[in-house]
Amino acid sequence: MASLTPAERLRIAVEADETRLRMHRMTLLRSRPDIGDSELRGALMNWAGDDVELPDIRRAEPGALADMSAPRVNSLERAYARLADAFDSLEAPWALAGSLAVSARVEPRYTTHATVILPVTDDQVAQDIIEGLTGSGYKLLTLTERASFRPLDVEEGPTGDFEIVRPDEGRITEVGFVDADTPDRELFVDLCFHDSKIEPEIVRAADRLEILPDQSMPVARIGHLIALGLLSFSDQVRRPVPAAFEAMDQINSEKVFTGIRVEADLALLRGAAGDEDLALAKKAVDQMTERETHPGPNLRAELASFMRR
Repeated sequence: MASLTPAERLRIAVEADETRLRMHRMTLLRSRPDIGDSELRGALMNWAGDDVELPDIRRAEPGALADMSAPRVNSLERAYARLADAFDSLEAPWALAGSLAVSARVEPRYTTHATVILPVTDDQVAQDIIEGLTGSGYKLLTLTERASFRPLDVEEGPTGDFEIVRPDEGRITEVGFVDADTPDRELFVDLCFHDSKIEPEIVRAADRLEILPDQSMPVARIGHLIALGLLSFSDQVRRPVPAAFEAMDQINSEKVFTGIRVEADLALLRGAAGDEDLALAKKAVDQMTERETHPGPNLRAELASFMRR
C-alpha cells in the first residue's frame, strides 16, 4: 500500500469504526429481528463505548438509525462488496472463512484478510477461477501446490520427522490474492481449494448472512472456523510466542503476524462456541485427521486443548 498521509490514515481508521458498527448492527438484527429502534441505538452505543468515535449515533434521534443502512459507504465496505461480487460471479459454491468470517459471526473488528473456501478438486477449474479473479482486478501473490508427506527414517528407525514428496504436477491447494483496485485499502484474499480436505462440508454447511446492509456472503459455521484455525498452526503459521519476534526477516514476520491474527480469531470463537459448535468442530477435526490433511499438528490434541481453555 502506498504511503498515506496522516489525514488518510485517520479516514481509514474512522471508516473501520463505521464498518465495525454496521456489522455489529446487522448481527443484532439477525439475532433479535424484533428489536426496537431505541433499544438498538442503546445497544450500539454500549457496544461502541468510548473507544469508537460515532457522533452520528450518539446524536441520532429515534428513527435516525435508518441512515446506517446505506450500502457500500466507504472503501473498506466496497472492498468487501467486490469480494462477494467476484466470487458470486464465478457461479461456483464458496464460503467465507478466516478473520472476516469471525467478524461476521462473532465480533466485528478491523480486518483486511479474508479466506475463501472453494470445494474444487479439478486443477483446470481452479485455474479458471484464478484467471477469473485476476480479470476482476485481483493480483496473484502466491500459489501453493499439494504435497504429500512420508516418515523420514534412518538406520536406527523412525525419527518422527517427515519429508515432502511433491508429485510432478501438484494439485493447487491455496492461492493468495490482493485486491489491486483498492490501493488505499488492500484486501488480502486466500483461496483454499484442497487444503483441509473438508471444503465440500464447509461450503454445504455455510449460511448466507447479510454481514453489512445489502451485502451478503455465505459464511462458514463457527465449528468449521475453529477447525480451520487449529489447522493453521502448522509449519507455515507459528503460534505467537515472544521468542518468535527475535531477528525476524520479512517471511518469518509474516508468519508470526498471521499467527497472532489466527490466535485472536480462536479466542473470539472460544467465547462464542456452544455445544453444537464444538460438536461440529470435533467432527471436522476427525474428518481432517482421517483424510490425512497434514502430518502435524495433532488436531485432536489441539482441539482438546482449545476446549479446556
